Amino acid sequence: MIAWWNDLSQREKLLIFIMSGLIAMLAVSLLIVRPVIGFRESANQNLLAAQNTAALVNQAVQAAQLKSTSIQSTDNLRGVITSSAQQSGLRWINIRQSQDNLMITISFSNVQTDKLYSWLIDLQEKRNIVVRDARISDTRSGGGIEATLTLVQGA
Repeated sequence: MIAWWNDLSQREKLLIFIMSGLIAMLAVSLLIVRPVIGFRESANQNLLAAQNTAALVNQAVQAAQLKSTSIQSTDNLRGVITSSAQQSGLRWINIRQSQDNLMITISFSNVQTDKLYSWLIDLQEKRNIVVRDARISDTRSGGGIEATLTLVQGA
C-alpha cells in the first residue's frame, strides 16, 4: 500500500485527498446532518399536533364546565320547563317524566304556534333543553295546534 502511494504523482495524491474530503463530507451529511434535521422536523410536527390536541382538550373542558352548570336532575328540568312555559303564556294539559328520569313529556291543547315555537327556541338557546320527540297536529277548531313534546337536556 505504501509503495503504491509513493508511486503516485503529486496530482494523483491531490485528487485522492479531494475525493477523500468529499466522501467524508457526504458521510457527515448522510449520517449526522440529515437525521438531525429529520428529528427536528418530526419534533415540530409533534409540537403542532400536541398544540392542536391541547386546544381540543381546552374546548372539551369548557364544554364540560358549561354542561356541569346546566340542569342536572329531572326535577330541576321539570321546574325549568314548567316555569318557562308559564312565563311564555303556555298552558299544558299533561306533564310526565320518564322512568329513567332523563326526559319530560309535556302536552298542550289549542296552543298558538308562534308561542310554542318561540318557547322551544328559548329553551334550546338559554337552557340547553332540546326536543327529542314531537307530535304536533292542528286542532279541530282550527285556532291552534295540539302538541306532545318529549324534552331532554341537550348534549
